[in-house]
Amino acid sequence: IFTAFAKSVDALQRVGILAGNGTALAAPVAPNAAAAPLPARMALTESQREIWMTHQLGDKPAASFNEGLSLRLDGPLDQPALEVSLAELIARHDALRMVFDRSGESFEIRAEAAPALVFTDLSGKADPEADLAQIVAEEQAEPVDITGAGVLRLNLVRLGAQARVLGMTAPHTPGGGWA
Repeated sequence: IFTAFAKSVDALQRVGILAGNGTALAAPVAPNAAAAPLPARMALTESQREIWMTHQLGDKPAASFNEGLSLRLDGPLDQPALEVSLAELIARHDALRMVFDRSGESFEIRAEAAPALVFTDLSGKADPEADLAQIVAEEQAEPVDITGAGVLRLNLVRLGAQARVLGMTAPHTPGGGWA
């Protein structure tokens, strides 16, 4: 196990993904523009079909596949720059532009998908942390619209002048699960 781990770390350092011995990380590599285009529609995997079928059972079963991530952002925030960064992230990762076909047979990767960043300002509330906990709970209970809006939901919650939380919700498939 140690040898395999060491080889993986060495490989990540060689390509500049992981810094080693005090060296700086290499600049990110641009996506390969020469890569073959994806087919218009691709068949769902068995795990993806399971997600689609669960969505047919209703909101509560569908939401059981939600995976959430909350990032606390303290300090000044350039919200337009954040939105550009999120758009670039989504443009770079096909799985974040995935939309399931209503038939449950296939999915497509949308060419473009601008992030819909929902903004909520809790800075004037008496207990913004309690309100944030309620928003997170509601977000996790709400199924992701896998056949319409896409598989990623983004929320930015302002807690105070210098405190925000970026929330991301996706179903199991693009969220990095075993699908």
